[in-house]
Amino acid sequence: MKKITLTDTTFRDAGHISFKEKIILAKQLAALNVDIIELGELSGSGEDRLLVKTIAPFVKGAVISAAIPDSDDGAAAVFSALAPVSSGRLVVSFPVSVVQIEYLYHIKPEKMLERIVQRISECRALTSEVEFCALDATRAERDFLYTVCKAAVSAGATYITLCDSEGVITPFEFEAFLKDFEKNCPDASDVTLYAECSDNLSMAGANSIAALCDGAAGVKAALVGDRNARLDELVRIISLRGEDLGISTGVDHTAINRVVSGMPWLFGKKNELSATLVEEAGSVDDIILTKGTAISSLSDVIVHMGYDLTSSDITRVYTAFERLAAKKPVNGRELETMIADVAQQVPPTYTLVSYIVNSGDKITPMAQVEIEKDGECRHGVSIGDGPIDAALLAIEQVIGTHYELDDFRISSVTRGQEALGEALVRLRSRGRVYSGSGVSTDIIGASINAYINALNKIVFEERQY
Repeated sequence: MKKITLTDTTFRDAGHISFKEKIILAKQLAALNVDIIELGELSGSGEDRLLVKTIAPFVKGAVISAAIPDSDDGAAAVFSALAPVSSGRLVVSFPVSVVQIEYLYHIKPEKMLERIVQRISECRALTSEVEFCALDATRAERDFLYTVCKAAVSAGATYITLCDSEGVITPFEFEAFLKDFEKNCPDASDVTLYAECSDNLSMAGANSIAALCDGAAGVKAALVGDRNARLDELVRIISLRGEDLGISTGVDHTAINRVVSGMPWLFGKKNELSATLVEEAGSVDDIILTKGTAISSLSDVIVHMGYDLTSSDITRVYTAFERLAAKKPVNGRELETMIADVAQQVPPTYTLVSYIVNSGDKITPMAQVEIEKDGECRHGVSIGDGPIDAALLAIEQVIGTHYELDDFRISSVTRGQEALGEALVRLRSRGRVYSGSGVSTDIIGASINAYINALNKIVFEERQY
């Protein structure tokens, strides 16, 4: 079974999305286990650098590639912009068909060959991760295509992508094209070969599968547009027929439809549910969800509330939501409690051993906590504006880190003198929100447990990076 590589080009093909939406897109693609995320052409501008720096913590498992501009300092600028990611790749994209070379660049093929070699050499001087993307390869004169690709390999390209840019070729023709290429360009056997198929005849998916079955190590696809094959369609084909075809992918086929439906702005649409319930709501309490709400809609509300959950976490939250929604409408506060209770569950790094709190109208509130980490008990002592504030500050003294307290709520679960109190804590770290809950007859104890619960989720994720 051949494990194939899927490159997502949605960033390149969905230029209308906002900066915030790009961050959400990167997180979702990484969660799907996409192998390569192509950002399109970067210039090394401040916005490009900020984008890469912001998404870097969330895309550790994927290669981040970007095309260089056709300028003398373009390779260095893009390489510098990609510095925050653990695995970056430079892409050199030029047409190889005479019609596009002369129409777009107004030069002869020989001059284009020199330019391609020069840009690849500039990239290779910076990194070994260099891809040459041969645009309009299926319409190129074959001898020139072979010459260009041989020169690209000699100049230092480690990946070659053959593009059917016009998108009017059939799967049988594309298969024959690849066979001829492998026969006449043996130098390409030393590099990794990809294919990119346009969808003008609605055959990009079929052409991509043909390429994968005929020697290509991977293909490029996107969640939107008609420039490339659709990523969701390719993943579905491979999940259904991959075993018969001898190919497999690590992309999560069970979650991809949810991800696509949860990002309507990719298609230029506005999610009315999110706009009404989140953006126009006066508070979280104003969000009301009822029985029959789709999991994609619930997922989008969760994202707009600041959470970034995995597909399995969203499934657990949705299951809890359905149980409660069958009895009554669910508000935003109740949804957050569900998230705290069933999502982002991790092994505890910190465990509360004991706490002592002194408070009154004549003394300054003071708290002492004993917390265990890795078998070692640690103590923290602090004063605060109130008993709960003092307790949380004492915890920060133990862990040596301050996290932004995004929200803190206390509510009664039962009635009477021995009523149970529930605390919900929201902490923010690296732009993400983590929630924890605690229940106790002592509301201070509930608050401490809720804080530690959220803290453990942050620490667990930070260790993954």
